[in-house]
Amino acid sequence: MFDPGKVQTLLLAVFGLVVIVVGIALAAGAKRGQYSETARVGFNTLVAIVIVAVGMGAIGFAAFGHKVLTALGVSG
Repeated sequence: MFDPGKVQTLLLAVFGLVVIVVGIALAAGAKRGQYSETARVGFNTLVAIVIVAVGMGAIGFAAFGHKVLTALGVSG
C-alpha cells in the first residue's frame, strides 16, 4: 500500500521542517538578551544557524537524495 522509500523521504522532509522551526525559534529568543549578554546572544544565534542548516540539509537530501551525494563526490 505504501512505498517505504517515499514514506522515509516524507518523514525526513518533515524532520527537516521541524528542525528549521526549532532553529528559528531559538534565533528569535536570542534577540531578547540584554546587551551585557552579547556573547550568549551570539552563541545562541550561531547554534540556531547550525540547527537551521541541519534542517535544510535534511530537506535537501529528502528532495534530491542520491543526486546530492553524487554531486558531493560521495558514493552511496
